[in-house]
Amino acid sequence: MGLSFDIVGGAIEWSLLPVTDDTDEILSNRRDKPAGSKKLHDAKQFLREQLEGKEPMDSEEIFRRARGYEISDNRLKEAKKDLSIDAWKSGFHGKWMWSWPKQRFLEDYRVPDR
Repeated sequence: MGLSFDIVGGAIEWSLLPVTDDTDEILSNRRDKPAGSKKLHDAKQFLREQLEGKEPMDSEEIFRRARGYEISDNRLKEAKKDLSIDAWKSGFHGKWMWSWPKQRFLEDYRVPDR
């Protein structure tokens, strides 16, 4: 028995759960998949659900919600980069905001309701 891990950005990311499967079984199931592909897919899907077609969101809130789904901060950052999520600081002392790509531009130039 041991701990599973993925290599993310050149660093080892350890899992909290022990590995009880046979080594041959593990390797046969992962041979055709890049390391971490399922976790990255889940992180991307999470970001789509949180941001696509929605208002920009405070990045701290996104990280908090992701932890509730057991998505690591590093995996979330990788998904953010892959999806080209926009990030900006809302004012000098403001919070970091994330939005679906191109959404920030639309937010900045929205015509008020009449």
